[in-house]
Amino acid sequence: MKPTVLLYNFTDSKRKMKVQQALMPLGFRLRAVPKEEYGLPVGVLAGVKGLNEDVLKEAGQAIEAGEETQKEESAQKQADGRLQREVPENDSSRKMDFSDEMAIMAGFSSAQIDAFIHAEEAYVSTAASPFSDALAEKAMALIGKNIRRFVANRNDIEAAEAMMTGSLFAGIAFSFARLGNVHAMSHPVSAFFDVPHGVANAVLLPVIAEYNALADHGKYLTIYNDISPIPAYADEFEPMMLVDAIRELCTDIGIPENLTIAINNASKTGTVTKEEIESRIEPMAVDAMKSGNIAVNPRASRQCDIEMLYRRAL
Repeated sequence: MKPTVLLYNFTDSKRKMKVQQALMPLGFRLRAVPKEEYGLPVGVLAGVKGLNEDVLKEAGQAIEAGEETQKEESAQKQADGRLQREVPENDSSRKMDFSDEMAIMAGFSSAQIDAFIHAEEAYVSTAASPFSDALAEKAMALIGKNIRRFVANRNDIEAAEAMMTGSLFAGIAFSFARLGNVHAMSHPVSAFFDVPHGVANAVLLPVIAEYNALADHGKYLTIYNDISPIPAYADEFEPMMLVDAIRELCTDIGIPENLTIAINNASKTGTVTKEEIESRIEPMAVDAMKSGNIAVNPRASRQCDIEMLYRRAL
């Protein structure tokens, strides 16, 4: 399912346009939910395939019940149509009513690994500093130790809080230290083949981590211990252990094994052959080289290197 943002009660067309302009470059789908569909499950609205008939039947019943309740309540409400609050305005326990603007994200299963990659690339960047390193290290620890838990159970509040805080720290870290080849190369993949941003990053990460291993000066061990269930010590650690740990993590959270699979998963027009993908490698590499992130990647990269990395990822 393509990452989707569902908008409720966005009546201001200018505000909706701004949201759309922000999301389109990221490849996210935007859908304004009409009031008659407010009772439908998020999965139905976002277009999740394979929902069974019981789910759809319950959704229909929920809509009918909601419409009846709305009719009964509207007769008792004021003419402006907004739902009355059951508690005083200054009561801190009051809840937001359903006439407020609301955006719900669905299908962002790869966003968690993307947040980790923000921290990882900032950490190994040649523009890294003690300040950005402190943020990146904390972000990787929070995300790495909780990402499997959160993917397994989205209702795990403790894991969710750790992921959110880690994502924040990672964002601040890369705003100072920039990123690297992973993000430079993933953007063209998303542009040419409509692969979700987080998926493209995750598929490329182990390939580029292996490429960058030559430039490691001790940071790979820290990253490894943040994502591996089994810790390692400096005297036994080798950089390739991190590459294997990244692949294991990606497998655990459902990331496609390679770029060919990811591209075909995203395709809306049938199978994309390796020949078709191969024909796009050079133009993708040209685009990637225009990214400022290439300049701060820990290992220097030319266009021929980027093309080679794309081929390895296939």
